[in-house]
Amino acid sequence: MTIRSVLIVRSYWLIAIAFVFMCMVHNVHDFWLARYYVEAFEMTNEQAGQFATLWSKASTIVGLLLGGYLADRWARLRHGGRTLVQVIGMVVWTPSLVVLSTCTDLAVLKLAMIAIDLGYGFYGENLWTTTFEVIDPAARSTAVGLLNVIGIGGAPPDWLLCGREDSGTGPVDRRSEYPGGRDCRVVAAQRHCLSAA
Repeated sequence: MTIRSVLIVRSYWLIAIAFVFMCMVHNVHDFWLARYYVEAFEMTNEQAGQFATLWSKASTIVGLLLGGYLADRWARLRHGGRTLVQVIGMVVWTPSLVVLSTCTDLAVLKLAMIAIDLGYGFYGENLWTTTFEVIDPAARSTAVGLLNVIGIGGAPPDWLLCGREDSGTGPVDRRSEYPGGRDCRVVAAQRHCLSAA
């Protein structure tokens, strides 16, 4: 009965669909970004890991704190205040993903990573609370559990787009497939995920 009471809420399904697409994009971003920097900019693994993590994760913390603060304030003023903060997060991160997948300037990439994870913070901080606004209090834990299960649906496309290794016959030159001649599947994966969203 509890699962049914969650699944009959149409706005819950909209939240769940948006969450799956966010998981697809975020997984590609988190799991393949350092590899992208190694392949595209010839960084060492250490340099790429630090570059991909420092700028992204610091801004995620800011986004989580600021997103929660803004959502609490705006929720007092209007019913959709928390959802508005999530939408702002999406509006910030979407063009930044395009910049991340097409830019060759490292300074601009830092700004793109900051914007992406600030937006992720705004979105993620308010995911459960926006879910709680549309779900009966007696079914909230079920709704969160279902969102986590549904979010797993964002993982296989990442593997299909990014996780396959080359066939072993030697290096594959994919530079002609990506802007600026960069050899990385992340660019194609992010573009695919963005077009799906």
